[in-house]
Amino acid sequence: LEYLSEDKSPNNATFQFLLPVRQKAEFAASAAESTALMSGDATLVPLTLKNTGTQEARNLKVRIRPLFPFSTDGTVRYVDSLAAGGQATLAYLINTDTDASDGRQLLSLVVDFEDPQGKKFTGTADFPLLAKSKTIADQLMGLWYVIVVAVAAGAFIIYKKMGKKEQLIKQ
Repeated sequence: LEYLSEDKSPNNATFQFLLPVRQKAEFAASAAESTALMSGDATLVPLTLKNTGTQEARNLKVRIRPLFPFSTDGTVRYVDSLAAGGQATLAYLINTDTDASDGRQLLSLVVDFEDPQGKKFTGTADFPLLAKSKTIADQLMGLWYVIVVAVAAGAFIIYKKMGKKEQLIKQ
């Protein structure tokens, strides 16, 4: 610390604070940047859970806490242990509401875990997922079976009409 004394002469002083830093597991979650969830679809999404803390986490129970426009079936994933700096990939089936607007939307992973001494803790890790509205082409591709039936019916009708013309020509 630099300061001026009462006689206006410059001085400095040094202070030392000892703060105990507790070893603890902390978490970060992420999905691949290319992951985009289409409105109205259910998508299996791999998520990476990373222990960004300074201590190992054991007996992890990981569940997703979705916010609108996302929902899940509430499935819990289990990880035996996750060392400090370690990561695990967990997959969740995420449903996207049909009214989802385009853009990144926030979700959270809730992690119940134990430290190496067996004390129980809960941590969270927020992450964004990209929601996209379906285009007209996407909606039509969802109806591919209707298009196939319509084309087959059209081909059948044309075939029948061609057969009748040939019969008229032969007569």
